[in-house]
Amino acid sequence: MLGVINQHFFANSPTEPKNDEDSDDEMEPTTSPQHGDLQTLQLIFRGVLTPILEYAETDMTKGVGSAPLLSNDFERFITRKPSPAVTTDSKDSWIDTTFGHLMDGCVSMCLRSMDLYKSDALVEEVLAMLNSCLISDSGALAVLGLRKLHQFITEEISKEFLSDDTWATVCHMLRRCLSVRGLPPPTSNVATETKGNNSGNEDEEIEKRREAKIMMDEFVLEERVLSSRRYIGSCATEIIGSLLSNNTYSQCMGLGWYLFLTTGLGNGIYEWEAAAKIMDSHAELDQNGSSHP
Repeated sequence: MLGVINQHFFANSPTEPKNDEDSDDEMEPTTSPQHGDLQTLQLIFRGVLTPILEYAETDMTKGVGSAPLLSNDFERFITRKPSPAVTTDSKDSWIDTTFGHLMDGCVSMCLRSMDLYKSDALVEEVLAMLNSCLISDSGALAVLGLRKLHQFITEEISKEFLSDDTWATVCHMLRRCLSVRGLPPPTSNVATETKGNNSGNEDEEIEKRREAKIMMDEFVLEERVLSSRRYIGSCATEIIGSLLSNNTYSQCMGLGWYLFLTTGLGNGIYEWEAAAKIMDSHAELDQNGSSHP
């Protein structure tokens, strides 16, 4: 499919040789970019290429595919780092076999469109695809999307195409990865709010406590079912740290987005600590009697 799209919208050169062997030097022009081709490409990204990422959700429901990767500098205090030579994960999943090829092809079309159409409109489409990865329930897809986003920004796209709008999108995507989805407010806040109610309505207080308990139970259940999402926090921290510590990219994004990411790191650490305390207080016992969050 990627080959068909490239063949239709992109030409290897502005002219191609004729098939006549006696006229090697004669060239005939290929079809030039037509008005509306870029808009058609955008529709293909949104309606055809992006929905393909849903296959990763199918892998997750079937329980196949590699586990998400932790950051390279992740400190292990209790567990040991698994040997790369030993793995029990299936390598026949869509994420392992197709995701990289799909994203490489989409990035390639984006870069070629910049040269051919003199527009960076497809940068937004690539970022939208990566954002679909980051918000996925699949931790493996989210981590791969994060690393592809980092590669796209630092290696594949030229810095002159990194506009302020592009940095705004990237920084919001990275900071969102630092937040904990569905984190309920501290129970102390609920108690303070109910005590501050001068109406003395006991029914309203009971209802607020019931809602707080429902939110807490839903958060704990989601964290247990989607436990692979926890991997994204350490990877996002690693990527943000690499961008902020690089003078080239810290200057390119500007002081405003630099502070935005720095503040996001602090808030993210606070949220992950709060989530860890909640999961520790709701630990389950396994068959051996050991507790697991």
